[in-house]
Amino acid sequence: MISSEGSNAELRLRIYAEPGEEFNSKNLKVKTEVVMKNPHVKVEKMGLPVGVKPWEPTLDALRNDSRPFTDTKDLTLHLYTLPFPKGEQGDGGGGLTECLISDVLKHKILSVPGYGARVPKPAGTTYRVSEAAGKGLGVFATRDIQMGELIMAERPLMITPVVMPSRCTSELQGLSHNDFVQVKLHDAEKIFEWVVDRMTPENREALMALTNSHSLEGGGPIIGRVKTNGFGESEIVDGPGAECQYSVLCDALSRLNHSCSPNTFRKWCGASFSMQMRAARDIKKDEEITTHYVDILHPAKGRKGQLAVYAVKCTCVVCANPEISDPIRAKCLQHLQQIERQDWQRDFDVPTSTNPKPLLGNLDMYVKSGVETTDVYGYCLFMLMKMYAARGDIPTMRVYSEKYARWQSARTGLVIPQELIDKGFGMISVAEMVLRMKGKMKGKAKKI
Repeated sequence: MISSEGSNAELRLRIYAEPGEEFNSKNLKVKTEVVMKNPHVKVEKMGLPVGVKPWEPTLDALRNDSRPFTDTKDLTLHLYTLPFPKGEQGDGGGGLTECLISDVLKHKILSVPGYGARVPKPAGTTYRVSEAAGKGLGVFATRDIQMGELIMAERPLMITPVVMPSRCTSELQGLSHNDFVQVKLHDAEKIFEWVVDRMTPENREALMALTNSHSLEGGGPIIGRVKTNGFGESEIVDGPGAECQYSVLCDALSRLNHSCSPNTFRKWCGASFSMQMRAARDIKKDEEITTHYVDILHPAKGRKGQLAVYAVKCTCVVCANPEISDPIRAKCLQHLQQIERQDWQRDFDVPTSTNPKPLLGNLDMYVKSGVETTDVYGYCLFMLMKMYAARGDIPTMRVYSEKYARWQSARTGLVIPQELIDKGFGMISVAEMVLRMKGKMKGKAKKI
């Protein structure tokens, strides 16, 4: 499920080494470059084709965690243990991650303000991993969880490129497509083995306990688990384009099942070098905690095809009734496209309309459709907060200010001061002015 909030980052294989060259992405001298997606179909023949020898690239030059890096434009891949090299400052209380990354990314990671902070912990136990009917394992709430609350945070087991290096030798000439792909899968698995061999026994055991939904596609056990469970993350990249993306593989977070109406936000925290999950809406005790592998605003048929890649057959209410859900999702998408052209989160101008009925109708539609993880939901809360301020209704303004603050906390991980929430993010001055104009207020608004 290599995915990133509404987009997929397929694990791919890239050929960029000449015959006899050491594995090193500086050697980009090749005459032919091939970038291809891994197949998501069952293959008839596994293992290396006849006449193709196992690949044993040399990685001695990449094994030094304390290697100095001075050229931040160098995209050479190196093996590192983060958040700190072994034996130095410890792990910040959250474990260590094995990384096959460029110095560009390492420099970006180490430059984050507050880097090395401890991984935050939820208030008490929030979840359990247990059987989910028809889905294998799943994650369930052990208590009621409020919108915006931290559910889990963990350091990744490993971070690896979406585009994997491989050989480009004469022995590959004349191979069938299936045989060619098998060579690429074999070579990628060898590199994954180097990364996994560096892990602690506990992390290695956790990785191999993850589900592999791609065992019949010809790849090894590690590449299958990365494809099944890896997340794409917009902050863990060298730059734009598939060749600059990485897969972030976690432990507990990998147990979350897909839902077309997910109840969580996923957010990378650079300071603590951790992936964090927060509640996008209130979650009841024993309710399944879910994420999404594909864009939830796509039509049901499109989501079905995208989910098939992950061997997921969604049976949620939204997928079961596309004749009802598709028009609603289409309307949500239309609203999203409209607000994407606005800088609405910084727009504190008084709204031109003070009639809340259209917004309340939209909000009800968003909640019933389960699209709280989209910006249209947050936009609706924000506009209702402003609208009730413009009506001089301070109590109701605060209701939506509180909801909007919790939604933003879930989405960004930021802690919003209660004083700012009580003041409607500054909109209380508008409400007070309206009340004075109506002659209903002599002093300041009293805090509830």
